[in-house]
Amino acid sequence: MSPPADLTYKFPGSGLQGSNLVTRAEPGGTDIYINPADFGEVYAGGLSPSQISIASVTQRPITAAALAAPTTVNPPASVPKWEIVALDDNAIPAAAEAFMANRAHARIVTTHSGHDVPAARPGVVDSVILQATHSVS
Repeated sequence: MSPPADLTYKFPGSGLQGSNLVTRAEPGGTDIYINPADFGEVYAGGLSPSQISIASVTQRPITAAALAAPTTVNPPASVPKWEIVALDDNAIPAAAEAFMANRAHARIVTTHSGHDVPAARPGVVDSVILQATHSVS
């Protein structure tokens, strides 16, 4: 399987690059953050300005190693999978999200949201969880 970074950049449109990112050397590796000045545009579409302001300075980093390591475990084909594709995601382009969902044979739900779908569109997330629950019960 490909590393997550390869899939993020497989399709054009990711804002996770260049000056939009801030790196910090930490014991054991490098942490990557979204530049707080760019956080709203890159990650937090659909959030209010006050939510973006808070989230931009309280964000949790991802490690460079996590983006470089290939995925090594796939869920069994018999396990139902669901994906919410964020159509306004400037971190991972919607085309990349749809590619990954189709490759996993996931049921796809789309919404107009940035990357942080649970914060921007909690009702959509609730609905998908309930649909998934009902599909296996």
